[in-house]
Amino acid sequence: MPLNLTWRGTKPFVAGKRYTFDSKSSQITVQAFAEGLAGIVEHRPSFFARNFSGEIEFDSDKLDGSLNLTAKNGSLEIMDQVTKHDRNAIERVVGDVLRPELFPEVVFRSSMVVCGHIRENLYRADIAGTISLR
Repeated sequence: MPLNLTWRGTKPFVAGKRYTFDSKSSQITVQAFAEGLAGIVEHRPSFFARNFSGEIEFDSDKLDGSLNLTAKNGSLEIMDQVTKHDRNAIERVVGDVLRPELFPEVVFRSSMVVCGHIRENLYRADIAGTISLR
């Protein structure tokens, strides 16, 4: 599953240093995609993960790194402008798929990171990895 991450910070990354996310001052956005017949539907909703933790390691010299992220399954909120009917339908499908009562956490672990330097203190990272429910 691809994940796109853009770092906008006032402090430059220090090569090889590990950074932790603070969910009170950070924002994680997730977009859902479906394959097969389910992918025909118009909605590809985006969500905020309100309750999450994680860390990122980035080497600005080598332009690579890693990302580990854990979000509370029940903390995802739709950020798209949708009708109440569509919101209820999306929330129902998300609940059926993610099953927060059985799997309270969604975990993402990167397996490949491709980084690019955009300008001073601004980097772009395309991150592939594994998502699991636990």
